[in-house]
Amino acid sequence: MADVHLPDPDLLERPWVETYPPGVPVTYQVPVVGLPRLLDDAVRDFPERTALVADDARLDHATVRDRVEDLAAALHLRGVDAGDRVLVVLPNLLTLPIVLLAVWRLRAIAVPLEPTVGTDRLARVVEDARPIAIVASRRIQRGLGDHRPAIGLTVDDDRWVIAARTRRRSWLPWRRATRTEPSARPVTRPTAGSVRVEEAVLDAAQRGWQRPVFPVPPEAPALLAYRDDQATAALVFTHQHLLAATFQARLWVPDVQAGREVALVTESLARLDALVVGWLAGLLAATSVVLLDGSGEDRFARLVERERPTLLLGTSARLQEALAEGDTAKRDLTSLRVVLTCGPSLTPGSRSELSRRTGGARARTTFRPPDAAGPTHAQPVYGLTTEGTVGPPVTDTLAVVVDPDALDTVQPAGTAGRLLVRGPQVAADVWGSPRDAHLVDGWAVTDHIGTVDEHGAFTPLGRLGEIDRLGDTWIAPARVEAALEAHAAVRRAGVVVDRAAGRVRAAVVSRRRPRPTTEELVAHCRAHLDPSAVPADIHLVDDLPEDEAGGVERDELRERLAGKDTT
Repeated sequence: MADVHLPDPDLLERPWVETYPPGVPVTYQVPVVGLPRLLDDAVRDFPERTALVADDARLDHATVRDRVEDLAAALHLRGVDAGDRVLVVLPNLLTLPIVLLAVWRLRAIAVPLEPTVGTDRLARVVEDARPIAIVASRRIQRGLGDHRPAIGLTVDDDRWVIAARTRRRSWLPWRRATRTEPSARPVTRPTAGSVRVEEAVLDAAQRGWQRPVFPVPPEAPALLAYRDDQATAALVFTHQHLLAATFQARLWVPDVQAGREVALVTESLARLDALVVGWLAGLLAATSVVLLDGSGEDRFARLVERERPTLLLGTSARLQEALAEGDTAKRDLTSLRVVLTCGPSLTPGSRSELSRRTGGARARTTFRPPDAAGPTHAQPVYGLTTEGTVGPPVTDTLAVVVDPDALDTVQPAGTAGRLLVRGPQVAADVWGSPRDAHLVDGWAVTDHIGTVDEHGAFTPLGRLGEIDRLGDTWIAPARVEAALEAHAAVRRAGVVVDRAAGRVRAAVVSRRRPRPTTEELVAHCRAHLDPSAVPADIHLVDDLPEDEAGGVERDELRERLAGKDTT
């Protein structure tokens, strides 16, 4: 896109700033520091406040700092240094955020992936990112075979964190001075290879090895994030990108009280939404962050009842699934005050049910394109929200809808076009590539088609390749899904556009038995959609394929539905 002309940001109107509720600033000066500063500040102000909870284990901020320093020393002893990539493939254990902070302490770069990722994709990521180390289970490391990085720490559970010595080391000397060499006498580094994390930490302690303390430049790379299912297109997010996104998330909920909130995060911290909005923003406010790993019957509701969270971050699909669990209605969910969802919006029915069961919790949708470290749009928590939209751009973020064929031509309100965004949370570079077609002159040229109303509330219709025009109408699968899910008998819907046949196809998971008939569902769609958007065929299925954000994996669904043409 070297010759592409984009809108001049200084000439664009920003009608959404007039809709910001009191307490949400239009602009904010984010501190120019590295991410480890968030933990340092939390320890200074709330050392004994619970920082992390997983299963029945909990750590306060001071203990988290100690475990981070232990692990940073162990990683450095084994050869991890500034600029090295560390592949982190862990479930939502207490260890996961500790590993990320330890990596950032060393000025190394984290490459987080969920443990459910396939071995083939994991191997491609290793080939592309060339990590020096991996922190993962024994099974995952063995599965990589010859692709396994030279240095490995094996983590199968949180026992090393819980059983670690409780006596806190003095850490003040590390904060008083900056050293480029370990203060301990020179020792021989261990040979490369994979060891259990507890053995590596004990080895570093017995050798008297201390992590050299470096200032962490805010512009230093902190994380590589691979787009969707791609393994060769990692976006580079610096400490400043992640910190800006963290402050934007925190500012969007203006009544958060430092040291007094509890946040439940239902998604993996390997996902940027959960990492930034759920954990880092929680660390900024010294929030007790409860990590949910996996599902299980009524686990969500039992956690809410036990931990009494005031905030919740998760995907709408996960939350809707939790609300449908059999025993959830018997649990007390009234501690929840604010619920932020990423991915597709909650269905109107689920939003109403959540409000009823929580006694009025405010459920709001956030929107993050892959090119941003955190949300670029969000429905105001305490302001006017419009159903179906993702709200206005967040603090210090600019967005515009342009003609897909002429990116410098701004579309009028209500007219669909390609979404462009820019802000301090938007990536500026791609790993291993000097330029990227999505990142141009400070803008992220997203693959999303959407509209914006006269007040600046944006509505993503879908991504290029997922939406099409049939006649003069843009077909947005998400909107067709929302219409289907408004039917009382539909638990979840998935929709694809069959471009070759010029038709819309759908699959639904029913909520009750007997299942609804396809004729009943088609009639329902005709009453709520334009004729061109009504599915030509609707199939009743037991489950739908999901992408990493909890949304419908449309390519796989398209393949499944194609198979039904022959049955």
